[in-house]
Amino acid sequence: MNSLTLFVLIAISAVYVSAKLQNVTVKGITVCQKRRMANQRVQLFDRDTLDPNDLLAEVHTNKDGEFSLYGEEDEVGSIEPFLRIHHNCNTKPASL
Repeated sequence: MNSLTLFVLIAISAVYVSAKLQNVTVKGITVCQKRRMANQRVQLFDRDTLDPNDLLAEVHTNKDGEFSLYGEEDEVGSIEPFLRIHHNCNTKPASL
């Protein structure tokens, strides 16, 4: 095995060993114009710089607009969690 291959294997092993399992919990309520929004899709992501963001969890809000998400990820640095809420607040009905 040449020295470059050995160096790459050691570097990959070091990154793998230094990654640690991290988690995040998010609870909330979706509200639009003082009304709770049921059945809205809520996604929890971990922002990644060099590769696509990781989807950690996904739920729909309950009848009262409430949601709870838990996600975990092995990361070398700190995780950078963010939410994406798909909603229909302030959208106008389509014209027929």
